[in-house]
Amino acid sequence: MQMNEQQNMNQAQVMVKKTSGMAVASLILGILGLIPLCALVGLVLGIIALVQISGNAQRLKGKGMAIAGIVLSVFFMLVIPISILMPALGRARELAKQVACGAQLNGIGKAIALYQNDFGGACPPDLQTLMATEDIVPHMLICPSAEMEEPVTGVKDELAAMGQIWPLDKEESIFAYFPSGISYIYRGADLTMNDPGYMILAYDKAENHNRDVRNVLYLDCHVKKMEEEYFQEEIKKDNAFRRQLGRPEKPVD
Repeated sequence: MQMNEQQNMNQAQVMVKKTSGMAVASLILGILGLIPLCALVGLVLGIIALVQISGNAQRLKGKGMAIAGIVLSVFFMLVIPISILMPALGRARELAKQVACGAQLNGIGKAIALYQNDFGGACPPDLQTLMATEDIVPHMLICPSAEMEEPVTGVKDELAAMGQIWPLDKEESIFAYFPSGISYIYRGADLTMNDPGYMILAYDKAENHNRDVRNVLYLDCHVKKMEEEYFQEEIKKDNAFRRQLGRPEKPVD
């Protein structure tokens, strides 16, 4: 008789034990963590549910739901912001590289101006010549955004078999080899310091900045960053100036 009464009491206790509503809400909000604020609310409700369940284990259940809600909420709170920020960080890095690229071209322009002073106003035959005459280092001829192999330096006998090489000093004691070429297209070989400052000296290759923008160096040493459509118009203008000066037109590369 007493055993039956005890069994009835146990059954009554089991019947009274309820699933925590906050645990259920936490799980649902955790699943909906993609929606703004759902993950945060789900995390808070999950923690509260765990505290309530631990303090009233005889009447409440749903610990697993609360834990699942917390885990899902934390996951979305960490992963979603990172996935949103990564493209923004990538764009910021590329913008910084574009600025660095423009600074490099500006430095190249100043080196060309020094070369003109040393060589009767003429521009160098190519940008690589500046390495020996004006102390331009090889890395200045590689755009920070360009996916190109690093230049190799060494003595002539070591590099001659690789391909065309350029001296890094007037004594020609050390040379540089560019496995993938350089990053900039040069248009100034036939220009002089007496030509109009708006003539184009050099510019980014199309692939340097994912074909979005190009940095352009002008004869007066200033550098402009521009979108591809505007760049093509600048090339047309430059070729028109060349015709007026009796210089051959140069197609864009």
